[in-house]
Order: sequence, then structure tokens, then C-alpha cells
Amino acid sequence: MCINDGVSSAKKDCLRFISIRPRSEHEMSEYLVKKEYSADVAEAVLVWLRKNGLVNDLKFSVEWIETRLRTNPKGMRALSEELSAKGIREDTIKKAFEARPEARDDHKVASIILKAKLRDLRGPKDQKFKARLYRVLISRGIDPYVSEEVIRAILSD
Repeated sequence: MCINDGVSSAKKDCLRFISIRPRSEHEMSEYLVKKEYSADVAEAVLVWLRKNGLVNDLKFSVEWIETRLRTNPKGMRALSEELSAKGIREDTIKKAFEARPEARDDHKVASIILKAKLRDLRGPKDQKFKARLYRVLISRGIDPYVSEEVIRAILSD
């Protein structure tokens, strides 16, 4: 098989892969390795994907943050870790948060999380209840001090 056949096949595979959901450049690169394309074919396809706007780590990061805030809110730390795991560079993550300033406000995100959680939780508002809320926020990447402040503020309302 000549390199052009490999590039054509790899492009088709990549288009199918990104049709499921947007992908980072790192995810696309790993996918091509998993599919056992040569390094030359993989690089040619990644260049083509970038050139055609099909892979853009900044755009991917901003969309990831927006989707998370809408469907499964998490704190800035947790979102940063998720993006890092997808191969997004630190400077790109920083730019994505600059584009979505509401995602940097852990107080606001924690309030959103807790208000949704309080609809589901029942029982007395004792220490055990507060501990459950605290664990929810910590598991979503909210700073411990922010978690305490937001819990105190919401339960005092």
C-alpha cells in the first residue's frame, strides 16, 4: 500500500472518530497509533486535520468546559485535570478558561452543584449532611475552603 492510500484510509478513520464527539490532537494521534498507521501517515493526517479546522485544541477545550458546566459541573481543578488527560497543554487550558470566565469561579460552580444536589438530598441539615455535601464538592474538583464557604452560605439561606 502506498502512503497516499494510507493517508486516505486514515483520514476516513479519523473523520468517523471525530463524528462521535470532538477530539483533541493528542486523542487523534493516539487513535492513529492504535490503528497502526505509520508515523508519516499519522503526521500527514494530523496536519490535514489542523489545516481544515477539524482538530483545534483551544476550540476543543472551550467546548469541553462549556459542556461540562452545562451537563456535569466541575471545578477549575477537575476540568484542568480532564483536559490535561486529553493531552491539552497548560497554556491552551489557561486560554480556554480565559474564554469561559464563569468556569474559573469555583464559588459559582459549587453553588450550581449544591443547588442541584439539595433537590435530591433529604434529611436533617446536621454535620453528616454537611459532610455529604462537602464530599460532593471535593469530588467535583472544588477547593476545600471554597466548599466550606459555599455550604455554609447555602445552608444559612
